[in-house]
Amino acid sequence: MRNVSWIAAAALLAVACSGVDRSVQPKSLDDCKGPAWTCIRSGPCPLTEFKGMLCAVGVAAGIQSPTLGMEAATAQARNQMGAVVRSRVASFTKMTQESMSKQGQGEEAQKVVAATEYAVNESLSGVSVPRTWFDEDRKMHYALALLDEKTLAGSLKTVGAAQGLTPEARTAIEQSAARVEQEWDADREKLKAP
Repeated sequence: MRNVSWIAAAALLAVACSGVDRSVQPKSLDDCKGPAWTCIRSGPCPLTEFKGMLCAVGVAAGIQSPTLGMEAATAQARNQMGAVVRSRVASFTKMTQESMSKQGQGEEAQKVVAATEYAVNESLSGVSVPRTWFDEDRKMHYALALLDEKTLAGSLKTVGAAQGLTPEARTAIEQSAARVEQEWDADREKLKAP
């Protein structure tokens, strides 16, 4: 259980230290001063162009060097993606552990935590940063990080391949991974609502 708390704390810390002032975000993407992706919140991408992807935007302000500014924004986007992934993985781990605990599989639950950390690290290696933009007026650098939701969900499902797990534990893992995917779909639908 200690690992789950650590993951959740890391996710909250990353979000709290993001440096992105969400109070200045426009109410709609149509009001965005730059490319629409610069105004989205981290999580499931609401833009059709990035359907099935998780998005995270990094912002860096006050850096004179264009190269260093973009590097800082890119690092921030990757950190934001890490927070998104760890948040969902903490939910996955909690659901799986609760299910396994009800079945009296406490020892197996610890194996799941270790395997989940590996899956997270593997997934984060698949993060790409295909877009950057500089807002000349506000002197702010932006970077967009993307991760395929199916890649992350697939990594979570592979946690069930950990040695020594019972068929019941594997079923609990599959169900938890499916619920994480459903949560993303629900979040995306909320973003589409007027």
